[in-house]
Amino acid sequence: MSLNGVNRVYTSAESRLLDQRASATLGIPTYELMRRAGRAAFDALSERWPEASALLVCCGKGNNAGDGYVVAQLAKQAGFAVRVWQLGRADTMQGDALRAQEAALAANVPVIAGDDPDLVNWQCDVIVDALLGTGLAGELRDAYRAAVDAMNAASAPKFALDLPTGVLADSGGIAGAAVTAAVTIAFLGVKRGCVTGPGVASVGELLIDDLGYVDTDEELGVAYQRFTQNRLPRRAKRDYKGDAGHVLIVGGDTSMAGAATLASESALRCGAGLVTALTRAEHRMGLQVRRPEVMVTDDPAHGLARADVVALGPGLGRRAWGRQLFEYVLAADLPSVIDADGLYWLADLASRYGAPSHSAPWLLTPHVGEAARLLATAAADIEADRFGAAHELAQRFNAQVVIKGPGSVMAGPDGQLSVCAHGNPGMASGGMGDVLCGVAAAMLGSASGDAFDQLVTAVTLHSAAADSASTRTGELGLLASDVVDELALLTRRPATESAL
Repeated sequence: MSLNGVNRVYTSAESRLLDQRASATLGIPTYELMRRAGRAAFDALSERWPEASALLVCCGKGNNAGDGYVVAQLAKQAGFAVRVWQLGRADTMQGDALRAQEAALAANVPVIAGDDPDLVNWQCDVIVDALLGTGLAGELRDAYRAAVDAMNAASAPKFALDLPTGVLADSGGIAGAAVTAAVTIAFLGVKRGCVTGPGVASVGELLIDDLGYVDTDEELGVAYQRFTQNRLPRRAKRDYKGDAGHVLIVGGDTSMAGAATLASESALRCGAGLVTALTRAEHRMGLQVRRPEVMVTDDPAHGLARADVVALGPGLGRRAWGRQLFEYVLAADLPSVIDADGLYWLADLASRYGAPSHSAPWLLTPHVGEAARLLATAAADIEADRFGAAHELAQRFNAQVVIKGPGSVMAGPDGQLSVCAHGNPGMASGGMGDVLCGVAAAMLGSASGDAFDQLVTAVTLHSAAADSASTRTGELGLLASDVVDELALLTRRPATESAL
């Protein structure tokens, strides 16, 4: 039931197609798939809460409710005290869900029907959320909203089937409210909304059971990306530093030398042959004492003369110095990673003149607030649909884009989408974005893969390094510089893997 084998995530429509394919391929009716899902859920519940002996199963009227009725029947047969709260009328079930309800009733499972949320107030060890599954679209109706609020107010842990009620399967947005689950078990495939957006906070521990069927169609779903070393650029034995890319880090206004330093170190740790920091003259000594491998200049023309790729924005600032540097460097039309205050100035430019044209590849790395500014919308709109926002940004700016945050979403102007499978709450600290900017610049300058591949490599490497570093520091004490140190370990290859 581990997520380690999950390599794609799905929309609600794609999930329904998976159901149909599984039924046809396995040669079993869809009701048997429902029975398998209920069995997988009951086994997982018993494993997570081995002392549990009383369950409240909250059911709606669709197939998600059918899964809940199967769980209730199995629990009853195992000797549990069980009660089903059927939201609304008990005679509205159809198809496979009706069969599951009838089987539960035949097993003497008590079913209490009605809209009164006080029906949740029954002493139990676990509450099973089987109200709504992938069919939810738009805001919760009042009765479901009241049920969700009552379930969240109850002290018993919540166990969600397929995804928590109120989480939108396609986007991870919240339909007004959502059940806060301790554990969620997905069937056949993980839904997009379980791995990114606000819905992540409602999912809790995420399990997956494939019900005996694994789909191999890579055209279905969105890639759920993990870091692998085979994505990294390789150096041949006769390479020298000039072959590995010269990265120009542009930023570090007064009091923000650390941002440029972190980006510079990260680029070096990820294989950049040369790194120059274009920054304030007063930062030269401190930066070179900290990292003598970094060259430093305050002359934009000198910095651009040999650069292969630009990282534009770490600590750039929002004063005249930063604006002038941004416009000067952008006009050079070099392959660019645009981050932090670079995105601020890009949004300002786009608001006045429209998205600037460019021929060189761009990687944009906004967090939700920066994405909202670039699209002239509210942060809540970005959070409601990160996939849609990332796609729109990629189209508007003709760039590869990552919207950072839990379940970072990556998009390309050609329609490619991907989700990062790594990351942890410890990354919510200063300097993490500067590290990613440097990593992305090193990848963009490596001439390894296309620009979207380079973005995916950078994002997954950065987040995997943060996960690895947090095992030493803990999440609360994780620093951006810890991640820089970890990059060197994750990019390490056995000598036998070097290119010839």
